[in-house]
Amino acid sequence: YYAFHRPSSPELGGNYIWLAESPDRKHWGNHKCVATTREGKWDSARVGAGAPPIRTERGWLEIYHGATHDHRYCLGALLLDLNDPSKVISRSEEPIMEPIADYEQTGFFGNVVFTNGHNMQVLLGTNMLYALVLPIVEIFVGAYIMRNTNSPAYVALYQLAMYVGIVCTSVVNGFLLKHFKVNILYCIGILLSGISMVGMMAIHSLGITELSVAGFVMGAASGFFWTNRYLLALNSTKDDNRNYFFGLESFAFTIASIIVPLGVGALIAGLSGRHLLGIDIDINLSYRIVTFLAMGITVIACFVLSRGNFENPTQKTFLYFRFHPLWYKLLSWAALKGLVQGFLVTAPAILVLKLVGEEG
Repeated sequence: YYAFHRPSSPELGGNYIWLAESPDRKHWGNHKCVATTREGKWDSARVGAGAPPIRTERGWLEIYHGATHDHRYCLGALLLDLNDPSKVISRSEEPIMEPIADYEQTGFFGNVVFTNGHNMQVLLGTNMLYALVLPIVEIFVGAYIMRNTNSPAYVALYQLAMYVGIVCTSVVNGFLLKHFKVNILYCIGILLSGISMVGMMAIHSLGITELSVAGFVMGAASGFFWTNRYLLALNSTKDDNRNYFFGLESFAFTIASIIVPLGVGALIAGLSGRHLLGIDIDINLSYRIVTFLAMGITVIACFVLSRGNFENPTQKTFLYFRFHPLWYKLLSWAALKGLVQGFLVTAPAILVLKLVGEEG
């Protein structure tokens, strides 16, 4: 096995592309410098590997990025020996792609073109699709329970069961990774969220048992989703593009959290009481229509995810009970955030239906 990396340290000469070897993907060594910066050229300040190289008849084709001291990023190409990829057969003198379009020259970090792996694009597409489902899970499931039980306690019970499911599956996920691919577990989490909503909408009477089971299944879906989402993100991105990945993803989640509640609320309010295609649509049928739309999105998201070629993370110990002091501080902040998050996914549906009385 081979891996490109870039130890950014003055003692090693600069920001260069290095190659490491491993017999088992756990123990790495025989590090060799493959490509350095070139003074006076477009890659004079730093160079870094891009997506995995492409095997050709003449060698491994690696698209890499380089930058000047003015932080202008372009793309170049390396051709490496098929039998010994530490040997460079050829290297592009001029960039094969450079920032010339307006949107490449301006923005959060202008004058940049960058190469990203296929898996990163697949994962980003999957997460952007699922961003359309999350607001339905966080707001309208609670609203449905509130409307059909008129009990804030039942909404809180559902959320409590959900958080128990998150904790349980987050732990179980570590064991399952020994037997299943990480993208399969991620897909299970996505599909389970839709299945849980469909199952709950099919139940005519929501009691303590039904809500506890539905909440736990939804929590299991969230546990599989969030745990494997972070694992996939870490494995599909690098230090050079990870902030870019999470920035795009956060942007999509933020926009969806604004637009989807408005759209779904309007749809539920607009459909309720109407007579369409010979069917009288009441408020619960409106919820079921929204749920089946969400289920369809989860299926499409899993289809997009199937186009990636993901590897499981290296198996390590994942249950810890003693931490570094700084990690205890981080856990304390996480606990406070959890209290806020618990309020945000529980209170809105209760307050809206108590104070306003309808979803629109």
